[in-house]
Amino acid sequence: MSKRKTGHDRPDHEKLEEPDAVPVEPNPEAGGDGGAEVLADDGSIDTGDDYEVGYGKPPKEHQFPPKTSGNPRGKPKGRKNTKTLLRDALFEKVEVRDGGKTKRFSKFKVLIVAQINKAMKGDTRAFTVVMAHAERHGLNDEVEAAMEDIGTNDTAIIKAFLDRQKKKKGSDDDGETS
Repeated sequence: MSKRKTGHDRPDHEKLEEPDAVPVEPNPEAGGDGGAEVLADDGSIDTGDDYEVGYGKPPKEHQFPPKTSGNPRGKPKGRKNTKTLLRDALFEKVEVRDGGKTKRFSKFKVLIVAQINKAMKGDTRAFTVVMAHAERHGLNDEVEAAMEDIGTNDTAIIKAFLDRQKKKKGSDDDGETS
């Protein structure tokens, strides 16, 4: 018989070799059939299978039979996952009054406009969120072009604020540990 190797498959771990299985004479009094059984070092009977039991590999007698599912009833038809539910809710149309007229917009658009309106009223957290989304979606050049229309004093204030936010974001990213 060949020698079995055990241990980790990583090269930095030394491979351990187990000696060959030892044949044991059958015990006629214990109901042996006259054939020689082979015991492994741990005392278990060596069946000759090369199947290893371990994480994600249950013993053969505890596996589901072929063509049988571990989840026989499965997911009911028509049940939506979280992504679909969120998409449906965000893009649902709602009626909004805009200057005396009623218009229909998606909830997503209404949320974005509401966040921008909060930023316009001086909410610094809303401003930070809006500017972060503008940066994430590649609108930096357009934002800077719009800032040129603003007076120089206001532009300096806004740029200083954005620089502070970038530094704060950079220091938050550097200080995180996982």
